[in-house]
Amino acid sequence: MPLLFNWVESGKTPPVPLEWLKELGVRLIIFSVSALLAATFSVREVLAKIKTDGTPIQAMGWLLPLGGFIDFIELPEIHKLEERFSHEEVRTPP
Repeated sequence: MPLLFNWVESGKTPPVPLEWLKELGVRLIIFSVSALLAATFSVREVLAKIKTDGTPIQAMGWLLPLGGFIDFIELPEIHKLEERFSHEEVRTPP
């Protein structure tokens, strides 16, 4: 049976090298909070900048541009799906 390792930064398990996990037989590693912790850090940083400066102008150099965010969340593809399915009759199960 393949082993799974749930990597939680600052959790009970200390950081371990990838090679060691492979030697133990780990075949799947999930990073369940990595992105959330990074996002939380960034939100705190930009809000502190806004609080200090009154605007996010000084943070704009390290913020993802709006166009990059739109591409990341694949908004154009969502709009295509919306257009495709918005004209179809909504059917409810019997």
